[in-house]
Amino acid sequence: MKSNSHSTVAFVATCILLLIFGSARSFAQVSPAEIPNPSLRVLEQAHLSKLIAINRTVPLLTYPFPFSLTRYVGSDPKSPAGVDSRGLEFVNFHDQVVLKVTGNYQAAFDADHLTPNERSSRVFTDVVYQVLQVLPGYFKAADDFDAVGFEICYHVRRKAAPYEYEGKEILVAVLSKADALRYTKAPTDSERQEVLNRSEIFLNGKPFGLALSGSEPLDVATLQRSVKHAANRSVSRIARSVSPSSNAPASQVIAPPSKPDTT
Repeated sequence: MKSNSHSTVAFVATCILLLIFGSARSFAQVSPAEIPNPSLRVLEQAHLSKLIAINRTVPLLTYPFPFSLTRYVGSDPKSPAGVDSRGLEFVNFHDQVVLKVTGNYQAAFDADHLTPNERSSRVFTDVVYQVLQVLPGYFKAADDFDAVGFEICYHVRRKAAPYEYEGKEILVAVLSKADALRYTKAPTDSERQEVLNRSEIFLNGKPFGLALSGSEPLDVATLQRSVKHAANRSVSRIARSVSPSSNAPASQVIAPPSKPDTT
């Protein structure tokens, strides 16, 4: 009798665990109730069904190496944080509301053969491009957020005689919503590079001028000046289109945009 009782308890406990983990896996997305910011919570709730669908789709895409979504970038895949696959979440970043895509890419690049730019360019093409192909099927330009961000961790092998060790590298790329939705439709590499030039990109937390081709990155300071110059030219065209003698009310005159936050 005692043995049967223990067996029954163990069976019930197993069923409960299966239900808990089964429901968590089927939900596979951050619950709006977990988000403390009220406006982000509302946004998460409004797009929840899309986020769940994307979360289920992304792992099925074709990558050269395995890629998995995770809520905590760079986490040990065997840890509780590492098995949390809820890698899509709305966050605030540099005064923008960003749909953040976080994941671990199980590639290990040789630092002796690939430069930081070549590694990050490979990850952008291998992973980010694939996810960007999916997003236009779920979101449109009128949706109520500003940008799409990617936070991807991968591995880098380095040799320091007589040892060889493997460390982590994290690529972050934040594209405006409009650029994110049309990036994969750009017909040429030069047009795709222009998108990256006006995006915010970081490698291991430092601003980075990601170049789609070549071994070396672009100069970040030059890119920032170029983006600012393009914005000024755009404002000048708007100003020329409004005649000084126009009867348009002052409230309809478009003011130059504020200086972008580059911190």
